[in-house]
Amino acid sequence: MRGQFRRKAASGVVSFFALLMLACNAPAAPVSSPAATVAPGAAPATSTKPPATVAVAGPTDVPTVTAVPTPGRDYSVDRLTERAWGFVQRFTDDVSPRESATEEELAAANYLVRELESLGYEPAIEPFDVAELSGDEAVRLPDGERLDTNPLRFTGVGAVDGVLVNVGLAKAEEVTGEEVSGKVALIRRGEITFEEKVTRVAEAGAVAAIIYNNRGGLFSGRLEDDADIPAVALSAEDGERLLGLMAEGELAVTVAVEMDTYNSRNIIAELPGTSGDGRTLIIGAHYDTTPGSQGANDNATGVATLMTAAEELADSELPFDLRLMLFGAEEIGLLGSEHYADGLPLEERVSIIGMVNIDSVGSGGGLVATGDARLTDRALTHAEAHGIEAREGGGGWGGSDHASFQQRGVPALFLVGEDLSRINSPRDTIEFVEPELVGATASVVLGIVDQLAGELE
Repeated sequence: MRGQFRRKAASGVVSFFALLMLACNAPAAPVSSPAATVAPGAAPATSTKPPATVAVAGPTDVPTVTAVPTPGRDYSVDRLTERAWGFVQRFTDDVSPRESATEEELAAANYLVRELESLGYEPAIEPFDVAELSGDEAVRLPDGERLDTNPLRFTGVGAVDGVLVNVGLAKAEEVTGEEVSGKVALIRRGEITFEEKVTRVAEAGAVAAIIYNNRGGLFSGRLEDDADIPAVALSAEDGERLLGLMAEGELAVTVAVEMDTYNSRNIIAELPGTSGDGRTLIIGAHYDTTPGSQGANDNATGVATLMTAAEELADSELPFDLRLMLFGAEEIGLLGSEHYADGLPLEERVSIIGMVNIDSVGSGGGLVATGDARLTDRALTHAEAHGIEAREGGGGWGGSDHASFQQRGVPALFLVGEDLSRINSPRDTIEFVEPELVGATASVVLGIVDQLAGELE
């Protein structure tokens, strides 16, 4: 991926899911381990934590399912596989890779809009901005050479010049205002937290902090709070090199951590229900990939499942609104689903009867269903009735777009395949996708929709 990102709200809707944390949304690392992102609230330069859980009651309190309703729909895995597999092939051939918040992702979004329109839907695009820290070469020497760096998570931003001063580990006895004020603090990693190091030199007047590794190579790290000054990580080798140059005389450097803004978007298609009471079922899948990845399993399979269900349900009369959602920028932090879920008013959130998220369902021995107990029960009931290999998943299956809804009290189900060994890499190619798993997932999704419809009519 291009760097560290965060979401920035964008207005309007216009016409228009490393290994397990699936798709790039691992939780925040300990203080002295990866990964870095940007300080919240920092101002991005424009170019082309989730809220507390909200308890939800009411429409989600539906009875446990004991039978598969809606006789007449053909849930045949063979039939659905033919449709879904054809889409996986076309999508990976025509629009791969689909790196988050790039022109590749935009091309994929336009492709999906046209596909939904061909099925009779009127899709809308919900734009949002992605802000990227550009600090992978933040330190510049007087001769113009740039050193490889990693911005610390919650670093300050800006470009500053200053003479380097060695403050050792930045312990209290090593930092004085007279020595540090107006200068760039060079700090050795170890013994105390990054937060303590950076806070101490900032309070002493330093204009930036460079922390070099205490073992070979570069590293990533995080602060606990937003820093007032740029703070970056440097390799042990470059740190020792700077110390050598400083021994020869005064060394002035530039430290620049800036932020650029890129565009991403969600795609939303609605099938209005017959009740008109605002109850809504969301079916979602992300369509972006990590850089250079075909994304055949992650997540062309999820998109193909959603599109197959969209075709099957296009003429259905359901007692709730059906909202089909294709999320952008999932691979860099669930940014599309975060943007959407964060903007939902409370009255809309409590009217969502469920969110079904489909991600990387095309490899392994079967389907895993995890999340809301009642939605999981519906998925497994349908799978058992139709000879589909599926099981309930335990903890650790959390890093995909359903999490953005779960954290806001929406009942959400995560459908994922057993084998995630190739996702988020160039090895995620179509020859490792098992077509029948995609068709089986489409059958399960349709079964969930029809069970809910039968219960809520």
